[in-house]
Amino acid sequence: MKKILFLIVLILGLNELYAQFPPRVEDHFWRKKVLERIDLEEKLNAPLAASESKIYTKGKYGETDGIVRALINGYKDGKYIGYKYGSLQTPVTYNDFQKIMQGQASTSTTGGGGGDDEEEEFEDEGGDEMEEGGAEQATTDGEGKDDTMKGGKGKAAENSDLLRYEKFIAIIEDRIFDKNKSDMYYDIQYICLIDYDEQLGRYETQVCFSYKDVMDILDDTQYKNRNNDAEYRSMREIIELRLFKSVLTELSGEELDLKLAEKRNNQMVEYEHYLWEF
Repeated sequence: MKKILFLIVLILGLNELYAQFPPRVEDHFWRKKVLERIDLEEKLNAPLAASESKIYTKGKYGETDGIVRALINGYKDGKYIGYKYGSLQTPVTYNDFQKIMQGQASTSTTGGGGGDDEEEEFEDEGGDEMEEGGAEQATTDGEGKDDTMKGGKGKAAENSDLLRYEKFIAIIEDRIFDKNKSDMYYDIQYICLIDYDEQLGRYETQVCFSYKDVMDILDDTQYKNRNNDAEYRSMREIIELRLFKSVLTELSGEELDLKLAEKRNNQMVEYEHYLWEF
């Protein structure tokens, strides 16, 4: 019986090995609210986007298409809800997010202006051909079921919309120095999806998920070790072990450009270093 209890405690301990245990508020000596952006196309961050071949997807993980796809799949399945960036109190359903994606896709297609005239001209020139044999038809899944989404958009179109979100993600966290343990904690609060407009070079944070809500989906999402196939990890491990490269974009309400972000990051590192000297 004692052996069984020991095994149970050991298993639970291993499951929580990399879990977050932020200190009590009373033990906070120093705290900063940080927003950092992760470029998924950075070499170090590439496995977060599942950029490798599909032949390397075997294993215990249910999600193998990267962190963005995993988060959206859980969002679509109703495992959690999103929150509007800025207030983080206003809920955003998946249907609301889908409308945002479709609106952005139509804006990028029309170029932001003059789209109606060009569309009418196209219909006048090619309308007859579309009626004779080129009419758009809904695709099916092989069982005769309609595979289109509301508004005439199918899975391929939905995946195309998601490409705007697969460039960057953001993390909102509290960096806390524990006065009792003399240690710095990274208490992750939210993971956010960023809409990146490549033409305008604009980043817009659209929806955020509570980190506690998405822990399970991150545990089930594969991070591919490009150097050793036997050492694949979950996305949750990678995030909590800080095995990624990021750039500070906001620090306690102060918006930062690249130069100022590097300066503020160095200041936090130096501050932690000086705390260790006493």
